[in-house]
Amino acid sequence: MTAFLTKSSKLTALTLTALACATSAQAQLRPMIYAEETIDLPRSEVWQDWTTSEGIESFFGEEAIIEMQPGGKYFISFDPSAEEGSKGNDYGQVLGYHYEQMLHVTWSMPPYMPKIRPHLTSLQIEFQRVDDDTTKLRLFHTGFGDTDAWDEGIEYFDRIWPAVLNLYKETAEAEAEDAE
Repeated sequence: MTAFLTKSSKLTALTLTALACATSAQAQLRPMIYAEETIDLPRSEVWQDWTTSEGIESFFGEEAIIEMQPGGKYFISFDPSAEEGSKGNDYGQVLGYHYEQMLHVTWSMPPYMPKIRPHLTSLQIEFQRVDDDTTKLRLFHTGFGDTDAWDEGIEYFDRIWPAVLNLYKETAEAEAEDAE
């Protein structure tokens, strides 16, 4: 089929291919926050902590509603006394998951960032089995814009996510030790 293409159509095809590659590369250059932590707990326990209301409330939020199904709620309240829509991850939703391997949810920006709060971002957490009693959590947060307001949000989560994973590690491992 290539033999029948004119020079003009070959040039158009090459241009479109180059444009597609450039667009893909540009998308990969968008800001992404990455954090990881190795937890001395079996993957099944770590999965339960991140995918149930009780698990999230044990280390992260004051109140949680987790509905583990695509389209289900992934609501986490950090301030139950705040007005509706300003409690935390108020509009979080489960986008998808692979049991005990990956969780993908939407994530709200903090309430004190009103310019970008209405725009949900994407949070993916991977649950990597290291051995029977150890799990590596890998967190990827994407979907940020490129304005000064978004830069503030990126800086915020760049600090917060490593701290959250560390808090989870300390809390979960201490609870497991106390249970022994």
